[in-house]
Amino acid sequence: ANGRVYTPDIPPSNFFLTGATGFVGAYLLQGLLERGAEKVYCHVRAADTEAGLARLKHNLEFYALWDDTYAGRIVAVPGDLALPNLGIAQAALDELAADVNVIYHNGAIVNFAYPYPALKAANVNGTREVLRLASREHVKPVHFISSISILFDGDLEAGEAFLEDVDLQSLNVPFGGYGQSKWIAEMMMFEAQRRGIPITIFRPDNVSGDTESGIWNADNMAHTLLKASLELGAVPDVEIVMGVVPVNFVSDAILHISAQPESFGKAYNLTSVNQISFSVLLEMFTALGYEIDRLSFAAWKDKIYQLALDNPEAGYHAFYQLIEHIGAGSLEQVRMPRMDLTNTLKGIEGTGIGEPQLDLELITKYIQYMNPDTE
Repeated sequence: ANGRVYTPDIPPSNFFLTGATGFVGAYLLQGLLERGAEKVYCHVRAADTEAGLARLKHNLEFYALWDDTYAGRIVAVPGDLALPNLGIAQAALDELAADVNVIYHNGAIVNFAYPYPALKAANVNGTREVLRLASREHVKPVHFISSISILFDGDLEAGEAFLEDVDLQSLNVPFGGYGQSKWIAEMMMFEAQRRGIPITIFRPDNVSGDTESGIWNADNMAHTLLKASLELGAVPDVEIVMGVVPVNFVSDAILHISAQPESFGKAYNLTSVNQISFSVLLEMFTALGYEIDRLSFAAWKDKIYQLALDNPEAGYHAFYQLIEHIGAGSLEQVRMPRMDLTNTLKGIEGTGIGEPQLDLELITKYIQYMNPDTE
């Protein structure tokens, strides 16, 4: 890091956050402010700072997280992850580099249908630019929000557990451009650690709704499968086994763990202690009084496609590639990789941040949020 050494500024007061207009980003922004941040500089796609602040405020309001006391402490930084210097003007970049103590790099293009070249500029080059910012003026820790998808190589029968400290070079190339872009970005983070920039890496699984309000981001696979199953009144006869983790757990775990210097250099799998499958969902739906059929995968897939055609704005099409991939096999069980959570559970021990698991009470909350008319 240019011969500079990180000296912890205790406590850090000024933060730089990318991806603040997303779902997890909203919770990270609110979490930093609630934990006493003096200023959170938020990288945002916008014409100017005023438009940027309006976007950030709108996003927090959407997730019912806005508080008027935040207004003076959020600084919008217009830019673009895919551009050199994150698309930030030189003068603003110099001020940022001098003023910021800690970086949370949560921004990315999340698209499971795009190939790697379409994501490289934002997800890989953008990470490089964040690391360059981290070593300008003075060294700043970088906390990187990656994805569990770096551990999924498309083998749907494997289901082996992945250790958090797995050697990334030993993995098969991940399935899909998004997982690949995050895999390369993680390698860059570990290289930065070797060069003197403290880093932590967090790999959220399928992020589900808030455990209090049930509020959920609709562009997400777990939400899409849950909502589609309810709308169709059907689940496929293939077992898709996956981890689902509430958004407020993700942000609480990230903000708590990243604040402990002993976490530097480590990766954390953020997933649920129990994986969920369609059988379990079926039992839960039935317990709640829903009539749900089991269809062959082909019939269920046809229904999903029809649902997507009838509701183009619902985002079902974003997961075609994965659904096609599942349907291409003649599998009775699809296993997303199981995750080791040793570092994560150790990191949150004694904090009151509960172990994340999907149970009937939480599913009920989610269904009520998706269908407010239901009792």
